[in-house]
Amino acid sequence: MIDASVFSSHQPCRARIAAIAFAGLLASTHAGTAAAQDGTVSGTLQPVTLQLKWKHQFQFAGYYAAVEKGYYRNAGFDVSIREAGDGEDTIATVLTGKAEFGVASSELAQKRGMGAPVVALATILQHSALALAVRGSSTLTVHDLIGKRLMLTPHDTELFAYFKREGLPENRITRVPMNYRLDELIQGRVDAFSVYTTDQVWLLRKANFPHSVLSPRAAGIDFYGDTLFTSEAQVQNNKQQVAAFRDASLQGWRYAMGHPDEIADLILAKYSQRLTREHLLHEAGEMQRLMQPGLIEIGHMNPGRWASIGEVYADLGMLPRSYSLKGFLFDTAPQSRPWPLIAAGIAIGLVMLSLLFWIVRLRRKLRILAAESQERQQELRDLQTKEAGATQDI
Repeated sequence: MIDASVFSSHQPCRARIAAIAFAGLLASTHAGTAAAQDGTVSGTLQPVTLQLKWKHQFQFAGYYAAVEKGYYRNAGFDVSIREAGDGEDTIATVLTGKAEFGVASSELAQKRGMGAPVVALATILQHSALALAVRGSSTLTVHDLIGKRLMLTPHDTELFAYFKREGLPENRITRVPMNYRLDELIQGRVDAFSVYTTDQVWLLRKANFPHSVLSPRAAGIDFYGDTLFTSEAQVQNNKQQVAAFRDASLQGWRYAMGHPDEIADLILAKYSQRLTREHLLHEAGEMQRLMQPGLIEIGHMNPGRWASIGEVYADLGMLPRSYSLKGFLFDTAPQSRPWPLIAAGIAIGLVMLSLLFWIVRLRRKLRILAAESQERQQELRDLQTKEAGATQDI
């Protein structure tokens, strides 16, 4: 005998089942979308290498913060941060696949204009820190460098543009290959030295060394500074991962610039003791000035400004007039939805709905059976009552 009381609350149960099935449909659809947006679906971290343009110091603080605070890990990456060797070409390192991401400067626009498949992801320094430190305090213009010995790197494209704009012929100076020893300037073996105003200038001041600093901005060359970049192949093959790496990096930069003391201690503890804490914090202060994080969002890139940088290179003959920067800036617009995975999620949801309908039909049949059973039981009771009455009459 079937107890009909089991089905007395069938309406609330059906509502709960419908709610569960609908939630399952939404969850499966969301899971399909999330699977395409998150590289951590398998639970494993993607190993990537970030190639710096120089040695470990506060110049790269945001990337250290992204590692330490778990921003890269949360985005699905196991990041190795490599400092540059003396004279290493960071762009070549990335384009040859030795690193997935790198840090370079405005020479990225020149390289792209010459056909190199580099893609700028985020500009960290809104104004370049590159300058020229010159012996003595009487140097006022680049024309005072005629006949002097200048220690430069092959990547000092802003300085070369500066010289060209000011009309300083290359054959009027003596270029000395860079060996990265500032003593060359202090000891008088060269007359000028390529420096970062956030870094080596502080050392010259601490040494009480008389010097002048010539900046390309004096000639109207106000280029972007340190910029996170990758290769076009990385963007084409892994655009969502590139976007995730960029976002995690910028999250690290926001943290680093808000907690300079903590990050200076982190650099000393885990990366390098080449610079003192005082030096690192001075660097942090100078970077604040060049980044202007209170006015400009960290990582912001103005397409028009990059175009102007390209125009400067072209005007000075450092790029052909036919150059193109198409594809140079990373497109942060969201990609179209991953329809195959969404369709798979919907299919799972439909299966769950089909199961719901099957359960509802089964419950309906069981209710009918229960009702029929109750009717038969009532008929049996009525018959038994009649029989009992007839027996009493006899």
